[in-house]
Amino acid sequence: MLELPPDVVKYYKAMRKDPERFARDILGIAPWSKQVEIMRSVLENRKTTVRSCNAAGKTATAAMIMNWFLPVFPDSVVITTAPTWRQVEHILWSEAHKQYNKAKIPLGGNFLTTSWTMGPGWYALGLSTKEPDRFQGHHAAHILGIVDEASGVDPMIFEGLLACLTSDEARLLYIGNPMTPSGVFYDSFQDPTFNKIHISAYDTPNLREGRIVYPALISQAWIEDLKARLGPDYELSPEYQVRVMGEFPTYAENTVIPVDWVLLAIDREVEDDRSTCAVGIDPARFGDDETVIAVRYGQRIEPLKIMRRQDTVAVAKFAKSVIDDVHPQVVAIDGTGGLGAAIADTLRSWGYDNIVDMAVNGKAARDDRFYNKRAELWWNLREQFRTHDISIPDDDVLKSQLSYPRYKFDSKGRYQIEPKSEMKSRGLASPDRAEAVMLASCAVGPFPSFVIPEYKRAEPYKPGTLGWVLENFVSKKKEETPWIC
Repeated sequence: MLELPPDVVKYYKAMRKDPERFARDILGIAPWSKQVEIMRSVLENRKTTVRSCNAAGKTATAAMIMNWFLPVFPDSVVITTAPTWRQVEHILWSEAHKQYNKAKIPLGGNFLTTSWTMGPGWYALGLSTKEPDRFQGHHAAHILGIVDEASGVDPMIFEGLLACLTSDEARLLYIGNPMTPSGVFYDSFQDPTFNKIHISAYDTPNLREGRIVYPALISQAWIEDLKARLGPDYELSPEYQVRVMGEFPTYAENTVIPVDWVLLAIDREVEDDRSTCAVGIDPARFGDDETVIAVRYGQRIEPLKIMRRQDTVAVAKFAKSVIDDVHPQVVAIDGTGGLGAAIADTLRSWGYDNIVDMAVNGKAARDDRFYNKRAELWWNLREQFRTHDISIPDDDVLKSQLSYPRYKFDSKGRYQIEPKSEMKSRGLASPDRAEAVMLASCAVGPFPSFVIPEYKRAEPYKPGTLGWVLENFVSKKKEETPWIC
């Protein structure tokens, strides 16, 4: 059990109604106004949901609430979760552990990596699982559920957590960036049973006071860098809406990869098959564009390798060094404009026989559906984001570029991706990092996402109808083949 002097126990009891004072006096933290608002909401409301901009101290707030709740309510239970185990262990619980160690008065108990035990039936746990049953059996008069980065949590986990919160004094906190305009987190802002809190970058002390008050919080300099990357229409960008304004994103219906799909793929836990490796190279020579090399192991994209303002030979040597390090099965190089072809030829002359020239402006393998190879490649990449089959590094430029392109249909009804010239007319840079990822992601096939399931009619076409003519005389149905690079 928690063994503390009687005067400390008495003090903790007084703190049950004052989490802000607990943060200041015990944890030694001076919370800012929105953090205090969240603490008060958890104290006064059964359910609280918080949508926030980047770097507003939301994880620190959740940790403060856990560190306050467990010691001051004897025999209480705290259950926390997040989309991935890494987020549970290295973000929320790491912050809670740091606060625990720096507390002015010992908080007591046995604090481990993702568990904190005060005594029998008196504990906190960090869980990340797709098995809702693991949330069962946790009940107490005072029980708190915390869902960090709530946009990315599986709906079944919400159900499992809610099943624990049956007592009158149960409390529930959803908190995170509003990355996707659907799902349980989004729905909580339409639910009258939740107290709703919104944090914009312009609510934070650094922007409100025009100076750095809290170094760890979002800054005006970071926002200005983001605006420069997004171009003059930055306010319409879903990334600006999510990361600066703390709002659920709106995006054009013709965006190839919606920004919420991109954000959810950051450091996603996927199968890390080291035996399958592909490299994508989007080359540049001089000017503002970058030479980018993307390495993919299984479904995971490694941190990108960047070079600027170098000649063809230097780029080929750069590519050689990466290839020698990772030993890929295939290297796909964008051959548009001849630069990539020259680099590919140089690599072949050095003895590499796994080089593939990708004529991205050439004919698509499925030219009945795609205007050119580039459209086909982008759509294949889109499918990997849609089906959660890709994990990307936390690279701000890459994240922006992946959600740049828009699509339209040509006169034959085929998908066409807007060219780089049109993106630049919108004030956007060339998506070099995104296209290197595209090449690495499409360099190993086949990808069956382009196969259309056979449509089964309830009855055959009647003789003499257009369908009967097409089926029997004009064209027999072609066998669908999976797309391969």
